[in-house]
Parts: sequence; structure tokens; C-alpha cells
Amino acid sequence: MSFSYRSDTEAAPQFAICPEGSFAGGGGELWYPQADFKVRDTGSMVFTVPRDVTVTATGTLVTKRIRATDAQFVFRVTYPSKFAFAAGPYIVQQSGGTPSLSLYLLRDRMGAKEFLPKVAGALGYLQTMFGPLPYDELRLVEVDFPGRVLGTSEYEQLFVDDAKLATFDLSYWAHEIGHQWWGNLVRSRSGVPGGMLLSEGVAQLGALWSVEAVEGAASAERFRRSGYEGGNGQSAKSYFQLVEAGVDMPLATTVPSSQSDILTMHRLANTKGFLVLDMLARIIGRDQFIGVLRSFIAAKRDTLTSWPELRQSIQEATAEDMEWFFTQWTEREGAPYFHLTWIGDVYESD
Repeated sequence: MSFSYRSDTEAAPQFAICPEGSFAGGGGELWYPQADFKVRDTGSMVFTVPRDVTVTATGTLVTKRIRATDAQFVFRVTYPSKFAFAAGPYIVQQSGGTPSLSLYLLRDRMGAKEFLPKVAGALGYLQTMFGPLPYDELRLVEVDFPGRVLGTSEYEQLFVDDAKLATFDLSYWAHEIGHQWWGNLVRSRSGVPGGMLLSEGVAQLGALWSVEAVEGAASAERFRRSGYEGGNGQSAKSYFQLVEAGVDMPLATTVPSSQSDILTMHRLANTKGFLVLDMLARIIGRDQFIGVLRSFIAAKRDTLTSWPELRQSIQEATAEDMEWFFTQWTEREGAPYFHLTWIGDVYESD
């Protein structure tokens, strides 16, 4: 089986059929019949695979039959979802609790047993921030993206590249888990500015606060300034490097017109965007900000919404007029200039 396609950016595999491990994501691929890409579906999926292959897919495994030469897996999807699957000679580890966590590895790894308890710490905090995970189980699944895509957040599953299984990166896992709410449960309407801020920005904010909750304030400060453990490319330092290279756009007034624009907005939301949201939470109070996010999820789950609607919810929950903040930080490039003027014995700022 072979496929070809054209893109205005570097090619990255999102759909693979091979003996070493097969997979198809639900967010960006049309690997199964769909009436409309915006639609989330329910239904069943049946996989027939070689006997030594394990399948994980969207939904609940309702039937598993091991036969003489092959195996059959049947998954039932009752929650409106985009379908995704992975199949391969998986080594499966599971943890208890609710929701339960499972780790699907294509090869045995040193330190793999430590992953699930650490991921559970991030998941626990994110549930205090966004509300209960909408599923009973979350599966962490290794797929071979060849390093070009580090991961995708599917419904009930995270597809993870080999590069993120060598060492544990709490910020990465917390960010991808955050998309179970922001990106899967709450989705941005296409053609409306600020879509990346609504999904990537809020998911990255969840990653920052998860790092603070699990590893402490010093680790979170490093994350903000130069990236988690100093090197994940998502921080204030990374944003300044983008600006120096001439790459910048307003966070909430730009509608990407090409794949290149989409990738740029993705990078901006994961550098400047989450820091802007963190500043906003400091101004209005973190507890109040979390309350707005939880209420917004409850009101908008399984619907198409937008950054302007979240902005309005934030404003309605705040006594102070926040128009100045949104204008300065989300509707222009760069950062506001701060100017002090000495007048008599006081400073005035603008």
C-alpha cells in the first residue's frame, strides 16, 4: 500500500501500514469514510491482524479473539470522536486508578515503568484545572513518526514518537494530555482568529502549571524563561528567537492562510501565547481563571467555539475591564513598550 500527497511544508508521516507498526491519526487524516471533516462519529471498528499484533483504537475494546493465524479486535466508540488506531507487537503496561493509564511500547525500554506514575501526576493536576478526564482510560502509544512529529493527542490516546520515550519530559506529556480537553473536547471554529491560542496556548498553560504543581516553582520558572529543562523550544527565549528571525504575528487577529502560517501560529501559541495566558491569570487570580476554564469546558464541550468566546467569558467573570490587556498582548505583534516619565516627584507610566 502506498500514498502520495503534496504540501507546502516538509513531509511528515501521519499514516503508516508496515510490519513494524501501523497507525492512523484522527485529527488530520481521512483514512476512513467521513461525511464532513468537522463531524465527530460513533460506531464500531473491526481489525484483523497477524496473531502477534496488538491493536489499540478509539473507543472501548469489546472483543478480542486470538485465532490460529490471526487475531481480531473490535472497538466500540460511543463518545463522538475522530477515529484513530495503532497496531504492532506492543508491550503493554497498565496502572490502576480512575482514569486508568496504559503504556504501549514497540520495544522494551529502561525506565519505562517510571513513566506511568509520573504521567499520572500530571493527569491528576490537569483534572483539578480542567475537570475530570471525559474517558475512563488514557493510552500512551508509541508510534514511529521518525522524529518529525513528536506526538498527537487522539481521543482517549496519545500517539508518541520514539524521541519522547528516551527520557521523561513532564511538560510534553502534560501538554499532550491537555489536548484531551482543549482540541478534542473543546474545538476551535475554523476561520476565526485565535484558534491556536484556544487550543495550543491553553494546553501549554496546563503544562506550565503541571510542572509547577509536580516539580515546584523553580522548575516552572525555567520552563517560562528557557524551556522545560532548558531545551524544549517552547519558552520566552524561543519566542524572542522567533522575533529575531523576523517571525511574528498577532495571537488573536490572524487567520492562517497556509500550512506555513499554521505552523507559525502553533509556535507562537506555544511560546508567547501560554505566557500571555499565565500573565492574565496572575492579574485576575489563578483560581478565578481556572473557574472560567472549567465553566467554559462544561458549556462548550463537543461543540465548535472560538477564542473570542473564551475571551468574552474571561471578561464577564472579571470586575475590571481587561480590554487593555487583550489589545496589547493578543492583537499586535511583539510586546507592549513600557515608558516611564519623571514628573515632579513621581513617575507616570504608559
